[in-house]
Parts: sequence; C-alpha cells; structure tokens
Amino acid sequence: MFAGCAGDGSAGWQNAAVCMSGNEYVVNWVTPQFYFHLVTAYNILRHNGVPLGKADYVQHMLAYLRQ
Repeated sequence: MFAGCAGDGSAGWQNAAVCMSGNEYVVNWVTPQFYFHLVTAYNILRHNGVPLGKADYVQHMLAYLRQ
C-alpha cells in the first residue's frame, strides 16, 4: 500500500494486490471516499427535511464577504 510494497506495504482485495505511495493513497482513495460519504450524508439529511444549504459548508468564507 505504501512506497516499496515489500512485505507489509501491500494490501489485498478480492485476490488483487494494491501497491501505492502514501500520497497516492490519500489522493486516489481517502479523498474520494471522504467526499462520497459527506455527500451521501448531506443527501440523506436533506431528504429527511434537515434545512442544510451551501452556507452550512462555507461558513469560514463569511469573513471574506464584501458589503
């Protein structure tokens, strides 16, 4: 799974070996998984009537608003 993939650096999944660097792991596996679960949770909450919108995700940007 990480650089070199010697011994404990590889992981198996359905008879397939995965060998990647730490950066590749984060970019190609962790980040997409994170956003998939974030969007899925958002959709479930919206479906159940929770009033969420863009402002709930970008509150940190309110400091940059011009009036």
